[in-house]
Amino acid sequence: MLCTTMVIAASEHVAHREHTFHRRVTRTWAVLTIACAALGVARPAPLVLGLILVAILGVPWGLAVAHRIQEGMPMRMHKVVSPAEAADRLAIRELFDAYAHCADHRDATGQLSLFTTDARLIVYMDARSDQPTQDLRGHEQIMPVFENLRSYRTTTHFNGQSTIHLDGDRATGESYCLAHHLYDVDGQRTLMVASLRYLDQFAKQANGSWMFAERRLMVDWTETRPSNP
Repeated sequence: MLCTTMVIAASEHVAHREHTFHRRVTRTWAVLTIACAALGVARPAPLVLGLILVAILGVPWGLAVAHRIQEGMPMRMHKVVSPAEAADRLAIRELFDAYAHCADHRDATGQLSLFTTDARLIVYMDARSDQPTQDLRGHEQIMPVFENLRSYRTTTHFNGQSTIHLDGDRATGESYCLAHHLYDVDGQRTLMVASLRYLDQFAKQANGSWMFAERRLMVDWTETRPSNP
């Protein structure tokens, strides 16, 4: 048991890289601990000695944890988020979803209302390109892009994972989306699926709401195929 505990303590600084090994050793230590506890119950006389031994074995663990803190290694603790930050993150996530909702319901006016009046919409039909396909500024230039969605029979946007970085009244983020576009080609129902990434800049308004200040639409790949009902 002593050797097992020493191995655990010695390996603690690489626990975040060697998850399988560390779990295996920890489980072994747990089984031995339960066995020692059962022995102590069966033979009360050495129980005090067993408790002392367990206390001593805790020293390597304490040293290992102190070492990780001193070296700045992650302890895998969750970040504490204030209510204000949680509200901002939720509002921005709802902004992602409102954009997709308006697109699928052909609500171009509602979609445009999510952008500041001087916002930019930058479209890269090939995310690998350094040059954008479109670089639009302000509501007047952006509106035709949203209205163009009416050319499709229907669309379905599935929003995926997202990351958000807050900086006071400004924020940046990246989100993923699979956009399905259904339309007709010479009488054949056709489906085009686009894998999208949005690189966003957000601005917090005086009323506490968040809006898009800039949205970069990156098309990572597309797939077009016949769609049969």
